[in-house]
Amino acid sequence: LARLFFDRYRAAMAALMLYLLLFYTPSEMKFSTYFVEIAVAPAAAYALLKALRGGEFWRWMIFGGLCGLGVLNKYSFGLIMAGFALIVLSRREYRGSLLTCGPYLAVLVFLLAVSPHLHWLWKHDFVCFKHVGGRLDEEHSPLMPLFVVGLTLYPAALELAALALASFPCGAAAAERKRGFFARIAAHCRALFSVSRTAADREALYFAALLTLLPGAVYLMLSLFGTDIILMWLCSVFSASGIMVLALCPVAVDARIFRRFSILLAVYIGVTFAATTADSLFRTAVSMHLDPAEAVRKVDAFWRTRSAEPVRVVVGDLRYGALYSHYSAGHPPMCDQDDVTAVELYRERIKRHGAVLIASRESDFGDFLKLARVKVRFKKIRVNCRSLLGKPKKNSFVVGYLPPGSAL
Repeated sequence: LARLFFDRYRAAMAALMLYLLLFYTPSEMKFSTYFVEIAVAPAAAYALLKALRGGEFWRWMIFGGLCGLGVLNKYSFGLIMAGFALIVLSRREYRGSLLTCGPYLAVLVFLLAVSPHLHWLWKHDFVCFKHVGGRLDEEHSPLMPLFVVGLTLYPAALELAALALASFPCGAAAAERKRGFFARIAAHCRALFSVSRTAADREALYFAALLTLLPGAVYLMLSLFGTDIILMWLCSVFSASGIMVLALCPVAVDARIFRRFSILLAVYIGVTFAATTADSLFRTAVSMHLDPAEAVRKVDAFWRTRSAEPVRVVVGDLRYGALYSHYSAGHPPMCDQDDVTAVELYRERIKRHGAVLIASRESDFGDFLKLARVKVRFKKIRVNCRSLLGKPKKNSFVVGYLPPGSAL
């Protein structure tokens, strides 16, 4: 995508800048649920730009298919699509494409891609939207707008700092050295923003800034109205941030600057990898080092004393309930006890077969048990946690048996 705007050194630097960001480091990819969107967002942006410049129908169809894949992965991809729409509508050279069949072919392919999901939503009373609405209603810190602003701006700040360091002039003249190191840094930073931009730089800046900053602006507005925001929702929109920074500060990146940036990046990644490796080796954390086999075995033993049937539904919190759902042999579905939409989805199954209740504390089930109108006796289960070189720890959670026939 960057190569459509820049020469090879600047394009490579724009792409490698993403390794400065948490969700784009190789180690984090294994754990990020946003991996598909992180890949689809720049691919769709590339397909759109190629379609706008070339006009071939097959490129528009690829763009529509990628947008469909993005929405099927995460509804938040709709914000990136809103950025695509603004790009097309707000630039004169792009609006001409609306007089061709290309954009409408993209819409058709997009609808075909999402049609099975739309059918599923219709049959299940739009349960996904109700779940999203429930998440948005959750309480959050009054500082959430500041968190959103910080997370939106941190990629650009980090990448700008790396660019400033990599392009900082070495071997300054005697007159320059007299100004002092920090004065020279300030002058260098001012110079970065005063570099004249070409037409390609201006197009790249508009294109990348809109895709990067628009979702953050929407999330900021939602947080100002008291809505809970999952900050990880923002990670997938940063794929064009490197392009935005190099278009904002269009320095001439040559082999020397690229080499210096590569060294800085290697040091940064090395320190990050060393720190996270040491943390996982020496610090015992429940979320990482709890033994799932032991937890599943003890929950199964508890369940067999109360029912001859296999566990059909897990009700509980995301840490322990989801752990049992994922690692047990039957992989029963799990729903959060406070998620009314999820409980509604499995209501009949819970009534017919009962459910195992798993959470950190008994009090977590207060509202759920009022709804079920059943008194449940809980048992505390203790499990071991230990990192490879750390100290062992004990952790506990509670498990209960909800019998069939509850009111719900």
